[in-house]
Amino acid sequence: MKLAHDKANQLRTAAPAGPRLPWLAAVLIGLMAWCGHAAESPGELRRKVLAGESIAFAASQPEASRTLPAGWLAEAARKGTAVNVSRAVITEPLDLRHAAVTNRFRLDQCVLKAPADLSFGVFEQGFDFSDSQFVADADFTGVLARRAAVLRGTAFSGLAIFTDATAEDVFLVQGAAFLGKEAKFNRATFLKTAGFGPAPGQPPASFSGSVTFEAARFAGVVDFNRVRFGGGTNSQAVFKEVRCERAATFRGAEFRGTTTFGSALLLGNAGFGPEGEGPGALPPARF
Repeated sequence: MKLAHDKANQLRTAAPAGPRLPWLAAVLIGLMAWCGHAAESPGELRRKVLAGESIAFAASQPEASRTLPAGWLAEAARKGTAVNVSRAVITEPLDLRHAAVTNRFRLDQCVLKAPADLSFGVFEQGFDFSDSQFVADADFTGVLARRAAVLRGTAFSGLAIFTDATAEDVFLVQGAAFLGKEAKFNRATFLKTAGFGPAPGQPPASFSGSVTFEAARFAGVVDFNRVRFGGGTNSQAVFKEVRCERAATFRGAEFRGTTTFGSALLLGNAGFGPEGEGPGALPPARF
């Protein structure tokens, strides 16, 4: 019995490491998946963009390996292909002027370092730039979003222009930071809810520079609760000739510069005073 036991031990000791290779391969495959698209060639990334496949880079990847040409995104969007990209770096100008974007367009947690021009584009499925950053100017002049327009947590470091834009569905900008000198929403139309105030998991939007809503139309409820308008006496918040057809709330909002509501038309309830009690209560607006 002892001889048999010793022989078995010898066989186990001398056994090749082959059975361990599948386990090692699984670990390597897992690491490659965790690293996102680090090992993919530019050709493969381009194929995925134009095929409408989702691309999600890892935040830990070097910027060079997360860079996508803006031309690929525009080409896919104009061809009716879905764009769904996370944590990419886009260094070239994004040109979607007059584009008819029939499919989903989503850039989540992306950094756009060059100007983005979406002016007069039609987004049949809306657009989503959640938690992305526009380092340069962002031009949404005349944009038409037929589905939800989502800018939650988006940062605008340059000019943000939404003049003559139309949101046929909800317009969600909770947590957005307008850091540039000016944001324009002149003559913009919001047919459903426009959410600038806080939401679960999101703080209110904030404007560091001047913002104008001159002659803008809010056909649905508009929430400006706790929104900060302006960073000082040189900034302005202009609501001249704005038209609010349903409830418009400004509770807890801070107007830090010059503010005007000249000829504004508030057809529904307008709330500037305090509301509620306890920790979640809304204080009055401050001018």
